[in-house]
Amino acid sequence: MQAMTGLYNSTATETGKKMGMPDWFVGSFGIDPSQVDKVLALDEYGKATAWIKSFTKNKYNGYIQLWLLNKGIYDPSFIKNVAEYGFYQ
Repeated sequence: MQAMTGLYNSTATETGKKMGMPDWFVGSFGIDPSQVDKVLALDEYGKATAWIKSFTKNKYNGYIQLWLLNKGIYDPSFIKNVAEYGFYQ
């Protein structure tokens, strides 16, 4: 996976919104969406900045990538929602 550097405006996909992600946020290190299983947000260049990727045959195991600035999260419940919802849909 190759990542871009810098901070970019990111917009939640419909899947990301269903999990409670904010409509937009500042993300970084976007990757090609075809490299992940579920894209939760895209940056202004069409790169996935929030995503879910399974590395095994078990679709309930994997890695969740969420990029947010460290200025605090207004409603952190979406992090729990992504972790719990992400692999079961």
